[in-house]
Amino acid sequence: MTVEESLQPMFSLLLQLPAPVRDKMVGMYRDSLASQLAELGQVLEAGDAAAMQAVAHKLAGAAAMMQDRELSQAARSMEIALTGYHAETAIEAWPRIQARARITLDALHPAA
Repeated sequence: MTVEESLQPMFSLLLQLPAPVRDKMVGMYRDSLASQLAELGQVLEAGDAAAMQAVAHKLAGAAAMMQDRELSQAARSMEIALTGYHAETAIEAWPRIQARARITLDALHPAA
């Protein structure tokens, strides 16, 4: 699946909204995504599994609401791994989360 294909559901959702609402949603999603990524990086570095699980859950939910399926699945895989006390597996999801978030942030440039 190409990057464009993976983001198509999100853009289809956004195109259904009036431009002012769409612009606000894009801005809010970009801000929350950047904030949650920073927070996830901090708790990962601190080794706080409970906080990692909580942030991964928020990130997965926000991405799912925006139809950002690849990012949601990556964050959900971290959350599920932590639910089962598999910290090493959860940490392995971090590069995928970062990559998918970067793709999304790049796609949602301010002119979106």
